[in-house]
Amino acid sequence: MKKILVASTNPEVNETVKNGCAKFAEYFDPMFCPDTDEALSYIDYELPEVKVLDFTSDDIDTNRILSAIHSDPWLHNGGIIAVVPNPAKAEEIEAMKDPNILIVQTLYTFKQNFERLIRILWSNQKFLFNRGMQDRVGGQEQGDFICGNDPMDIRLYTSFLVNYLFCSNRISDEGRYALQTTLMELLTNALEHGNCGITYEEKSEWLEQGKNILDLIAEKRKNPEVDKKKIKINYFIGKDVSHFTIIDEGKGFDWKSRINVDFTEATHGRGMLLSKSLVSDLRYNDKGNEVSF
Repeated sequence: MKKILVASTNPEVNETVKNGCAKFAEYFDPMFCPDTDEALSYIDYELPEVKVLDFTSDDIDTNRILSAIHSDPWLHNGGIIAVVPNPAKAEEIEAMKDPNILIVQTLYTFKQNFERLIRILWSNQKFLFNRGMQDRVGGQEQGDFICGNDPMDIRLYTSFLVNYLFCSNRISDEGRYALQTTLMELLTNALEHGNCGITYEEKSEWLEQGKNILDLIAEKRKNPEVDKKKIKINYFIGKDVSHFTIIDEGKGFDWKSRINVDFTEATHGRGMLLSKSLVSDLRYNDKGNEVSF
């Protein structure tokens, strides 16, 4: 069972964690600390793997808690979920480049995503609970994520990886944009065209009718054979160069006929060319269901 520190006096934050953990009661044990000193004492003695720090609570000294976590290497395994009042505060927290911060969420997105977050945390413990190990193993680590066919999950996995590389000084602001864009484009392709089997023509027709692509994905996922498929994200994270591979369980596609096509005037289809321009050594396997960069 993993311990969760909740340093907050905000009833919305506490209720969100309480309800989310109730659905994963056998995996997570939350401790609610409405006082800074109480939170620091809990951190010292219990070494919680997940820390929910609420920057919307003015009476919680989040800087003291961050400092205590930063100074203790044993607390670097796991991660911090930072809850902020608005996007401006989110940018401020991200600019701190604290490698212990797993993800930054506004209060609104936190309430939407917390249950999903802890499900992903539990499913991917090797990466998410071994954060900070790179300093002890020469600045390198490798592993994988197994992702389902939920578009929101793709956004969170992308945020985890991008935030981790950015906050551990592996990538710059420019690199963060490149990695964020490339992961989202290629993972979306793996979901839509790979696992869901949506053809280019089918997507074009759907979009031209003014429909939302998320609705088409939802329709495809009603098929149990489609919904059980997974996307695998392999990663090797080094000090200077990182390598990623995305593998879906679809039939593949003729990528050679599309990799250099100009989709400027089309409603979609620019993702492959854009990704190729942002990262190095982008390549597909022959089948077309695996891409690496």
